[in-house]
Amino acid sequence: MNDKIKNYEVNAIILASGYSKRFKENKLKAEIAEKKIYSYVLDLIESIPFKDKIVITNDSEIIEYAVKKGINYEKNPNANLGKSESIKLGIENSKIDSKGYMFFMADQPFLKEKSVIKLLNEFESNLDKIIFPKFAGKKGSPVIIPISLKEKLLELKGDEGGSIFITEKNSISVEMESEIEGKDIDSLEDYNSLLNYFNRKN
Repeated sequence: MNDKIKNYEVNAIILASGYSKRFKENKLKAEIAEKKIYSYVLDLIESIPFKDKIVITNDSEIIEYAVKKGINYEKNPNANLGKSESIKLGIENSKIDSKGYMFFMADQPFLKEKSVIKLLNEFESNLDKIIFPKFAGKKGSPVIIPISLKEKLLELKGDEGGSIFITEKNSISVEMESEIEGKDIDSLEDYNSLLNYFNRKN
């Protein structure tokens, strides 16, 4: 049974303008199963009925792919200042008012639609709460932040993210079934580990 509802009152914001300093090149263009890493999350976003969808990136290839998928984009002239700049651009350039923002990292190739829907459904029942996933007990992404925290999000600096606002009272964690879905790629070692995982499964 598909438990999606017709439309979610949430804007999807994909952060994809980092410098991949530990990877030595643009990690989002590395491939798993002959598919660029960035395309996994963009394909996932395309399949879910968010109110608005935007990717923050300076890469022309990612922009072209996003446009094909019906996802808006915004370039980040201040990417060197940290993740907070992408977050603020995503909020300021969301074209449709919503009840919250769901922030995706573009380097989680194994994140599943079922897990995203689970988080969204939890938020639909708790519109005043921050909703975040736990993978094998460890906090991860994507995180949903309610509209009530919009102004605080716009005050973030450097590499701060919305998770700094999480408290026991204002948030709900949702345990995910698969730990691998929470894995992101910061280094070549991370990439090789995920590549080996995929090869073992196939």
